[in-house]
Amino acid sequence: MTLNQHSAPGSNAGFSYQFERALFWLAQSPAGFVIGVETDDDVAVRGTDGSQLLEQDKHSIRDNVKPFGDRSKDLWNTLAIWIEALDDSAGLQLRKKTIARLQLPDWCSANSDSIADELLGWLHRTALDSWQQNIPAWIERDSFVNQLHSVINRRKRQIKRERAENLIPVTDDKIGQEKGSPFVKQIYLVTDDDSIADNAIREFIR
Repeated sequence: MTLNQHSAPGSNAGFSYQFERALFWLAQSPAGFVIGVETDDDVAVRGTDGSQLLEQDKHSIRDNVKPFGDRSKDLWNTLAIWIEALDDSAGLQLRKKTIARLQLPDWCSANSDSIADELLGWLHRTALDSWQQNIPAWIERDSFVNQLHSVINRRKRQIKRERAENLIPVTDDKIGQEKGSPFVKQIYLVTDDDSIADNAIREFIR
């Protein structure tokens, strides 16, 4: 079964593409910038100095179809903004560029695509919240950075929770701090072996 020329997947793909472009601009814009979705244009970028970049984003999921025709007004409005070919600016290539600009730590590079997906979900939700309040969807770059750090920190906590118990280091100082704990005193009621007590303290801390 093939998709109809006017079917919903086509328009949905174009709408999703706008959010991918917005995510790209959020990932590379300086502090203080704001990115708009369906505001002054498909995607709009406002700088702290009052500068503004307007971007019209057209994307097709059909083969051999050019979103811009030779006489298209959208073509000439967009040409002055960015000239790179659509095939090099959409899908996998755009996602790779976005991830590169996120400057993720090496330890979470394996999860880079899922991190981008999570940020994209946050972007969708933020825009929807604005639209439900009947206000334009302007997303602050600083809020995006806070969300990015939150996502990375969650990944870091998850990795720590999933480590094997014997890989979690326990220093002698930490063991010494627990020597007076009630459970340690109870251990010494049944044994005077310091090694057994130390192992119990390590398991407790881990």
